[in-house]
Formats: sequence, C-alpha cells, structure tokens
Amino acid sequence: MKNSTRILGLMAGLAAATIFLMRKRVNGRSYFDDIVQTGNSLGNKILQYGNRLRSRFMPDMKGPHGEDVLTDRYDRHYYLDEMHRRVYVENA
Repeated sequence: MKNSTRILGLMAGLAAATIFLMRKRVNGRSYFDDIVQTGNSLGNKILQYGNRLRSRFMPDMKGPHGEDVLTDRYDRHYYLDEMHRRVYVENA
C-alpha cells in the first residue's frame, strides 16, 4: 500500500510538471520550447568548440595522395588514410 501511494504521488507530480512545461504563455511559446532552444544553442556551441579543439587544418601541407594535413593538440602533424586512421608525418 505504501509503495502504491508513492507511485501514484510520483505520477501525479510528473503529470503536473508536464502540464506546467507544456502550458502556452501569452506569447504562444511554452517553457518546454525555451528549454529545447537553450539546449540546441548550447549543443551547437559545444560542437563548435570541440571541432576547434579537435584539430587544426594545415592549408599549406598535403599528404602523399593529396590528403589534408591536420595538427593535433600535441602539435603533431597527420593525415587520415582511406580507413580513417591517423598517419603521422615525420618531417613536418
């Protein structure tokens, strides 16, 4: 009996939270829309930052078959082979 009361209380709380988040405001948007928009913009910023940190493109260098040469965070130069594995360039 005690567990069923907890489950019913939890379900009622979740229903109330859902109603609150989905309720439309005067401007036609809901709190859920704001949360999704904030999450998308944060995700895009994290993706851009990760791409900037991941590798830096070296436009003046090419691999043996014309591959783009990149630099990792340890300033080692490499290119990606046909299996998408890193091949480090010794004399960069």
